[in-house]
Amino acid sequence: MKAQNLVRWIVCCVLFAVPFTTAQAANATAPHQVEPGTTPDSMFYGLERAWERIGLLFTFDAATKAKKGLGYATERLAEMDAMIKEHKTGAAVKALKRNEDAVSVVHDAVAKLQEDDPERELEIQLETGTVLNQQQKQIEEVRQQADRLLKDTTEPEQQAALHTV
Repeated sequence: MKAQNLVRWIVCCVLFAVPFTTAQAANATAPHQVEPGTTPDSMFYGLERAWERIGLLFTFDAATKAKKGLGYATERLAEMDAMIKEHKTGAAVKALKRNEDAVSVVHDAVAKLQEDDPERELEIQLETGTVLNQQQKQIEEVRQQADRLLKDTTEPEQQAALHTV
């Protein structure tokens, strides 16, 4: 009986601790160190994006929505980088377009926040602006990397597709 109670106690502790450690790990990750997750070349990519959109739909606090959008935008950049390294230009372009969608969510949330709470809006705008500027620099770096990696291995149309976005 004591062994059963001990096992139950351990299981409860593990189940309680896992969500907190996962959340802390996600928060500790710097924007440039984000793992790409499901990439655009996966058949589950659309499903994951739909799940994110549902999560944003049920996020009513504008500041939280802006932060979620930043996280998604950062993940899209990691996906774009991964696809370029695998020489999958079409998938890289898709990830970049999804990044732009996530950035749009951030801008909309900050605009909503400006209407609701101007003081908090300034704080979030500074935070999001810094991250978005970093992302723009990262996009340029990835494009330069793509030029070097794909120069000899892709058709000119594929190279042009990457630069049209």
